[in-house]
Amino acid sequence: ESGEADHIIYYVMPYVAGESLRHRLDREPRLAVEQAVRIAGQVASALACAHDHGVVHRDIKPENILLAVGEAVVTDFGIAKAIGSTTGEGGTQTGLVVGSPTYMSPEQFQGEVDGRTDIYALGCVLYEMLSGAPPFSGPTTLALLARHAAEPVPPLRLVRGTVPIQLEGTVLRALAKRPADRFPTAQAFGDALRGSQSVRAVPQVSEPSTPMARSLAVLPFSDQSPQQDQGYLCEGMAEELLNALAKLEGLRVVARTSAFAFRDRGLDIREIGRHLNATHVLEGSVRSAGDQLRITVVLNSTADGFQLWSERYDRRLADVFEIQDDIARTVAGALKVRLTRPGVVPLVRQGTDDPAAYQAYLRGRHLWNQRTESALDRSVEEIGHAIALDPGYAQAHAGLADSYAMLGIYGARRPDEVMPLALAAADQALVLDPTSAEALTVRGAVRAVYQWQWAAAEADFLRAIETNPRYPTAPHWYATNLLLPLGRFGAARTALETAVALDPGSPAIVASVGFLRYLERGYEEAAREFRQLLKWQPGFGLGHYFLGHTLLALGRSDEAVAALTQAAALSGDSPEILAALGHASATAGHRDQAEAVLQRLADAAAQRFVSPALPALVRLGLGDHEAALDGLEEAAELRTPEMIWLGVRPAYDVLRGGPRFSRLLERLGLPTREREPSAGR
Repeated sequence: ESGEADHIIYYVMPYVAGESLRHRLDREPRLAVEQAVRIAGQVASALACAHDHGVVHRDIKPENILLAVGEAVVTDFGIAKAIGSTTGEGGTQTGLVVGSPTYMSPEQFQGEVDGRTDIYALGCVLYEMLSGAPPFSGPTTLALLARHAAEPVPPLRLVRGTVPIQLEGTVLRALAKRPADRFPTAQAFGDALRGSQSVRAVPQVSEPSTPMARSLAVLPFSDQSPQQDQGYLCEGMAEELLNALAKLEGLRVVARTSAFAFRDRGLDIREIGRHLNATHVLEGSVRSAGDQLRITVVLNSTADGFQLWSERYDRRLADVFEIQDDIARTVAGALKVRLTRPGVVPLVRQGTDDPAAYQAYLRGRHLWNQRTESALDRSVEEIGHAIALDPGYAQAHAGLADSYAMLGIYGARRPDEVMPLALAAADQALVLDPTSAEALTVRGAVRAVYQWQWAAAEADFLRAIETNPRYPTAPHWYATNLLLPLGRFGAARTALETAVALDPGSPAIVASVGFLRYLERGYEEAAREFRQLLKWQPGFGLGHYFLGHTLLALGRSDEAVAALTQAAALSGDSPEILAALGHASATAGHRDQAEAVLQRLADAAAQRFVSPALPALVRLGLGDHEAALDGLEEAAELRTPEMIWLGVRPAYDVLRGGPRFSRLLERLGLPTREREPSAGR
């Protein structure tokens, strides 16, 4: 109640027997997963009630959550704000930054709040209950707020491997930088938390006894050889060390794509650390002459840019694994990271005893990472040579599977020529090493895009994620090759959020997030995502390609043609991008240009494989639906990768409901959806 006594206004609050969540966390920094989820779900219900009554709390933190008997109680609405009002209940002006910086959303720092602000704060509290520390910390309030606004959330499962992947995705969505990317309501957040409790927790990573405070970026080594021809060895050395150090407890290691993006950038170590959210950076150089190697390695602190340790190794190539293991153990010691079995199991996986096989494998993976058709062909040759030298080299078999699969997925070769070879190579890799996440991931992709064995593919992807939760390609390919084609957008978002958290510097992963929004028909939002990506990576052809599709769906045909023209130029006139350009040109009313694209695809088909689904897309834009269906049926016979998008891609909406198209969807095991009107109409 409230009232006045002796001219003093008073109010009375109920007494809650128990303790605050802060007291509980002081005593027990990490709660059981089920307990943390239950508390967060109860707080979400309380917030849903407050929001339904037009009130935003603005200061959700462990101190303001009381743990009564069997129920969490939200208290202290002292700085709450009425939604739509110009002042808070206590007279707080809009635009004034109030709240606790450790749990403050990026927009709250700008003085803009709604119910999604409380969702972000609750996400921070749940992260702390699960990991033992809030997602961000900093020496000053401004530094802390800057981290909330700019830095990716450290992946939960690198700190606590028993957190289920779906729960991690739920937390990451609550902690999205933009309010539009979070749960729309506290009730939706609570529902997602209840759903995550049914997911089996897999003990994927041993849990450190203290919250992880160290993070490391391994940069590609520089080539100091006289001929400057050891780039493959420089990348391979860095990647092997990265993979080895990622196994250590209490150490977050920045993923390859994000770290290698800083190759030859000429940035100060401290600046690299800020970009990658890394406390330390490992860099080095390689000088090769015959079978002799000189490897120099330096470990730097990003706090002050000082060197913590450096060493030079003059050894034979045959000793490369021993050198790498020595470096990894020295780095672990310098960072005071505990080894689970010191001196017993090598940190660096020695896949072969043959130095020539190792070199051939590294050359092949170096070529694979270039992702061009000619490089993939040469990658097959190099990795095939490694396998000929050492048939028991499991990593090489997995690498060969990757190269064959990419040739098929990129449409460079007939699927029936390369996909069975990819499958056989992945199977052999798993015979030699049943725990190979790389082999499981590529096998899952082949089973999905070529065999349409969706259940078997999903089993492979999930096993890959469980085997190596720090491998970003596994959740990324799980989303793009299975969940998105099947229309399972919620699960795809969770998988992509995990991939982004593991490798935020990967333009392919970031583009996939925008592609998800495009498939969900959130075209304006998708266009913003792609434009933001292209500001960061203006030469990323797939970014222009996806932006073109999105603009076309918005009815902005001429802009779509411009974006796809640029994508085609960047790709060297890839048939897939040419087909999209032809479709956009036809939709824009430029029939002559669309016909010209059809001729270019026909000319290309005389020289190389071109999927029948590609000219079918152009004919679809020209309004020749029967000819388009002829091409799609021919592509289904060949099992070309484009076919997996029939169930969800907006371009095919005009065919939905027709008997021939429905039979195609049924044949592939793809979802059906009602025809949707164009967003531009």
